[in-house]
Amino acid sequence: MKTKLTVAEALQRARAEEPLQGYQVDFTDHKVEALEAMQLAKAGVDVPEESIYYDDEAIAEDEAFEGEWTPVATDGLAEAEAALNVRLQLDPEIKYWLEQQSIPTSQLLEQLLVNFYRTEQRLRKG
Repeated sequence: MKTKLTVAEALQRARAEEPLQGYQVDFTDHKVEALEAMQLAKAGVDVPEESIYYDDEAIAEDEAFEGEWTPVATDGLAEAEAALNVRLQLDPEIKYWLEQQSIPTSQLLEQLLVNFYRTEQRLRKG
C-alpha cells in the first residue's frame, strides 16, 4: 500500500528534488497550477488533468510572436492511441542526466513528438 501525501507535502518533496515514486498524492478537492503540476510530474507523480488549474490572466503574451493564435486540430492524435516501442542508444552522460532528473523518458518523448507535430502543422499552414 502506498503512503498518502497531501499536495502540499508532495510539492515540498518535489522542490527538494526527492523522488515521489511509491507515494499516493491526494488531489481530492485540490487543484495545482500548471508549473506545480510540472514539478510533481518531474518527481514522478501523475497529476490528473482535472486537478490542474490554469490562470489565463497569468499567462504572459509572447512579444516575439506575430500573427493570430489558432487552435491546432488533434483529431488524428486522439484517435491514434497506438503504442510505439522505441529503443534509444543514449550517450551515457544524457542517460545519467535523465535518471538524476527523474524524467520519465516515455512521457518526454511523447510530449516532444506531439509538440513537434503541432509546430510542423502550424508552420505548414503558414
